[in-house]
Amino acid sequence: MVYTLNPIPADAKPWHIRDAERLRKSFVEDAYEDDGVLRWKSNNRPVPHWSFREALATASDRHLEVERKESAESLRRYREEMANHVPDAEELYEMRAAFGTGTTVVNILTGRRTRL
Repeated sequence: MVYTLNPIPADAKPWHIRDAERLRKSFVEDAYEDDGVLRWKSNNRPVPHWSFREALATASDRHLEVERKESAESLRRYREEMANHVPDAEELYEMRAAFGTGTTVVNILTGRRTRL
């Protein structure tokens, strides 16, 4: 079993109930089970652990372990790919439009700073 649905608390707010029901439906329609891991059909990535909390569900230990491992690997690859990345003119234009000239923008995943 990849996850366990928890009862919806009697004092849950209407918006939380709607969100939980939407996510529970998404677990069935938009995800699939693969060797003890619930994965999104759209990208084959494990459903994030916080989605289970939002759905008032509990993920299996196996699911959490695989999600952590795959997320760490994905971040490692991203950092490696971005190690020598220099923003092109379009990226710089978009950053200036969003943050303003003279601002320093920091990529929170790599720590790279770009002065605009």
